[in-house]
Amino acid sequence: MCIRDRYQRRVRALYFIGCIPTMNPELLKNTFKVDKIDPDGRVYMRVSRAVCTSDDGKVTLTTDFNREEYQLLMGDRITICLASTLDREGHKGSPVYDHSLYHRDSLLSDYEYAMHGRVYECSPNGGEVDVLASFGGLLMKVSGPLSALRELRLDTDVFLLIKKHK
Repeated sequence: MCIRDRYQRRVRALYFIGCIPTMNPELLKNTFKVDKIDPDGRVYMRVSRAVCTSDDGKVTLTTDFNREEYQLLMGDRITICLASTLDREGHKGSPVYDHSLYHRDSLLSDYEYAMHGRVYECSPNGGEVDVLASFGGLLMKVSGPLSALRELRLDTDVFLLIKKHK
């Protein structure tokens, strides 16, 4: 086996286990229906919790959001995207704040509400996987089959992007 073949096999193996990032920044993108708002009652004045189910019924998502900044109502149809970066080509952004993001084309321009956070737990739950993330104290839980949530990894930064369907 020549060096080039060994290198290509190694790259394929690293790609398979997730060590080489994909060029698609969207880790999960699906259309959801808002089933419940604050099912356990409202705890904080400015924060609500939405429980959503994907159109195909395979993925459920529960997320907190700032109700003063963004309104969700029961029955709303929304598109939710979990992305590794806001850059459309999948290039990682700067580790420091970069205000030029608002002046160039990015995923942010396609959505109405965005939060940045980190995946802090991934756990199997029967035949499904539960992924938990924190966005500065606002929490999110996504449950679904491994095939749908394969790209979400522990200790990775994610952007939660939401837009309503008109």
